[in-house]
Amino acid sequence: MAKCLVKYMDGPAKRLFVSLFVGLCCIPMKAQDNPFYFGLHTKSSNFWSSEVMAVGEGLVNTLIARATNGAAVSYVSAYNFHYVDMSSSQGDVDFSRNNPYGMTAYDLFGDIEAGVKAGWQGEDAPIGIGGYVSYGLNQYHLRFGGDKGYGSYKFQSLRVGVDLTLQPWAWMREDYGWCPVAEVGATYVKPLSCKSPYGSDTDQACSGLRSRYGIGATIGEEGKFTILLSLDMAHYNLLSDSYTPDRGISRPYEGFKSKDMNIGVRLKFRLFEE
Repeated sequence: MAKCLVKYMDGPAKRLFVSLFVGLCCIPMKAQDNPFYFGLHTKSSNFWSSEVMAVGEGLVNTLIARATNGAAVSYVSAYNFHYVDMSSSQGDVDFSRNNPYGMTAYDLFGDIEAGVKAGWQGEDAPIGIGGYVSYGLNQYHLRFGGDKGYGSYKFQSLRVGVDLTLQPWAWMREDYGWCPVAEVGATYVKPLSCKSPYGSDTDQACSGLRSRYGIGATIGEEGKFTILLSLDMAHYNLLSDSYTPDRGISRPYEGFKSKDMNIGVRLKFRLFEE
């Protein structure tokens, strides 16, 4: 599957992906003595920013793993499709989609997270659990009915999440070199700031839960590399239907409803210190 991903990347993306994949996989390993892990947490739906942050995350987390005789767990995004469907009382709301391989600020920082994480995952344990706290940034270019052009919407938020890793057939790695794995998780998103054509009132943005699901395979006897087909979706509307910028005279988001999800391929590396 990794070969298929590389096949459809352009030259620079392919070189970066291969160098990161080989570099992370060539870090020496041994049997894990400490099933607990702690370190940096980063995430991005853009290929370039995801890889750059993953390198820094991996280096820091490997140093922490060396000190604690544990594991450094890092994720990178190989591909992401951002699906958005929005409407209001004025009709459909157009969304200018981010390019997952784009190099503009809108593409690179359209959906990023940075924070800290901790968890427990025994090398052959059927269940692992982890949690994180992070800062998040989301950007949307939206055009409501009647608007001549797209307006810029930027949301900063506090995110608190928990994840479960399920690998009840971990014993298969020793016999077959791989095993199926599934991940489920949830994140509470609390807006910290919101900038839009109507100002910077945080009341424009809604808070709520996002859920995550992933299914894939862990490869190698020591479970060093995992590839996942993932789905991340919001269970709340992005903008508040009741928001008014002028004390009730107008409601720019009246009847606003949104569906927001990310469908993609994620790679997970569990790096052990020797």
